[in-house]
Amino acid sequence: MFKVIGILKRPEGMSADEFRRWWFDEHAPKVRRWPGLVGYHLNMAISDEEEFDGVAEVWFDSERSAREVFSTPEGAAARESALGGAGRSVIFVAEETVMVPLAEAPT
Repeated sequence: MFKVIGILKRPEGMSADEFRRWWFDEHAPKVRRWPGLVGYHLNMAISDEEEFDGVAEVWFDSERSAREVFSTPEGAAARESALGGAGRSVIFVAEETVMVPLAEAPT
């Protein structure tokens, strides 16, 4: 599994709730339209004191699909949205290595 990972910090002066609404209501719908997407998880910080406010994981079956998504109109629109809506961001492509499968995770 290959993923586009996005780590975002809200802009100065924006509340965590406003940032969450922007991410879920404005930005996420753009990402959900990406061609080749097979999964999309958002992980939001539970404290305002964290260095970043959230991490997105967008899953793809192939490295090529993950790398080429930003050359599509849908990928370009989402990248522009992230750059405009976040105060700081880190975006990269990663290959997943499963250390503990979800079915085996302790409860």
